[in-house]
Order: sequence, then structure tokens, then C-alpha cells
Amino acid sequence: PGRSIYKPSAVLGRRVQQPAGRDSHVWGAKHLYQWLVKISSGTAVTVRMSGDSTTASGYSQQLQSMLAQVANCTVTIAGNSGKSTVDWESTYLAADIAAANTLLIWHWGMNDTDLVAFESALRAGLQAYRASVPIGTGGILLMTTNASSDGTNGRDELRNEKMRQIIRNA
Repeated sequence: PGRSIYKPSAVLGRRVQQPAGRDSHVWGAKHLYQWLVKISSGTAVTVRMSGDSTTASGYSQQLQSMLAQVANCTVTIAGNSGKSTVDWESTYLAADIAAANTLLIWHWGMNDTDLVAFESALRAGLQAYRASVPIGTGGILLMTTNASSDGTNGRDELRNEKMRQIIRNA
């Protein structure tokens, strides 16, 4: 109860929502518990959306507008066009930690082409974040990269699938 379980389907596509299935892809709900408790009770919450250009504009403004309707919810958009996950770890992570938000929405990866560097920066960054912002203090929602078919710039579906798996594993 209260969680989504996905099961591959030859008829409906790669994964469809089902009430049960042996191929479960559910993780991390426990890390959002404090966020859910606070937002449900009306306690003041802060959300920081950290990411590359996909966070700088687009979905983030829509989400910010939706969350503005939630009592006591403050949203900050920290999008950095043209930057990568390596840049996040070396430059922008410190601001994400210092903000000490109730929820960090992480949406990096569109500008990453070196998957080894991407995974290393992601894991090191998450480890540093958790060392400073414990689970009971602030949640992290990891978003996968936007779908793209830009083979010229190394952002094709194969790369996207590999990145999604790296993010799931992290």
C-alpha cells in the first residue's frame, strides 16, 4: 500500500503500473518520509530544485507554481545552463548543502557525456550531501535526465538508459 510497483509488459510497453509484480522498481520512498509528514501537517517546508538548463526553465517553473499553492512551501530554482554533474559536485553542491532544504530535487545529467565521470560525481555529491543533511532532516528526489535523441551531441536513448540505471543504483 502506498507505493508503485512496475512490471514489464510485452503488450503495454516496458513498464506499466501494477499492484504487484516480481520485477519491482521501487526505491527511496522512506527518504521522503519527513517531507511528506511536514507537508501533510502544514509545517513550513523548503524545496530546492538543483540542476542544469532543464531545471533553469520549463518544468521547474510549473512545479514552482504548483507548490506555491501548498501552505508554507517555499521553492528555490537553482538551474545552471550548460553545466554538468561534475560541475554540480565541484561548484554547486555547496550551495545545495548550505540551503538545508526540506527537499532537494536533483535534476542533472543532460550535459554529461562521460558516464564514468557522471557516476563518480553523482555518488560523491550524494555522499557529501547526506553527510551534511541527514535523511531525517532533508529528502532528496533524484530525477532522471529528460528524454533526448541528440546523437550528434552524445545524448541518445542508449546513453539515457545507462544514465537512468546509474541514477537508480545511486
